[in-house]
Amino acid sequence: MLFKLLWRNQSLWQILGASLGALTGITLLLMTLQTRESFHHVLENEDELFPAKYLTLSKKVSLLSNLPGMRPSFSNREIENLKKTNDQLAISNEQLQDLINSLTAESEELQVKLDEAESNVNWRNLFRRGKS
Repeated sequence: MLFKLLWRNQSLWQILGASLGALTGITLLLMTLQTRESFHHVLENEDELFPAKYLTLSKKVSLLSNLPGMRPSFSNREIENLKKTNDQLAISNEQLQDLINSLTAESEELQVKLDEAESNVNWRNLFRRGKS
């Protein structure tokens, strides 16, 4: 009975076309999953060429700067600006680290005060008052 319902208004070519489309879709899906699994370690791990502890600088270079006698590198002025920026970043980093340290110390002090206050609370009397 089910066979008659499926084949009643469908031609053989429609069934074959739908089956081929479904097979193609499943194949593409499985290939995509396999490719993602294969490249997962490349996308998630730290880059070996440019590790996270290094900063990569780039500069736009025109065709004219590659002519003989021209230097397609950073000028002395650009290098000085980079050094100044580095010094400013180092100072900012030190200030942030000091702020983090002070906030951590304050947090620890507050936790100690909270623990002391919690130990001084008489929970039985507190709940007895609420019931009266």
